[in-house]
Amino acid sequence: MIQFNRSFGAHSNLKHEIKILGPIYLTDLIVLISSFVLINYFKFFFINCKSPIPQTIFNICAILLSIYSIIRPSSNPQKRNYQLLFLSFQRNNNFFRSINVSVFEPTSMIFNKKQSS
Repeated sequence: MIQFNRSFGAHSNLKHEIKILGPIYLTDLIVLISSFVLINYFKFFFINCKSPIPQTIFNICAILLSIYSIIRPSSNPQKRNYQLLFLSFQRNNNFFRSINVSVFEPTSMIFNKKQSS
């Protein structure tokens, strides 16, 4: 009978991001494109405005918010601001989720570190 080894480790290239141009990654581009789509979708709120100033203010704020959402904070450089916002909205007080734990470190190594300390 053949025995299979079922201990698979996490591959180091599992969550690598695709770099498109310079500091721009594919996820950044997707977030920016989706924000521009939402900006164009919400233009109907400003149909009855006689002045273009409210729509211009909305466009500037939405663009600044989308740029802020793809910036990596200095407190946690592994994640972007929109990922941290999603994690904070999904907060469950009965469950602890560490943001700084490396995804690529196998859980057996994490438990061994805690036991040896």
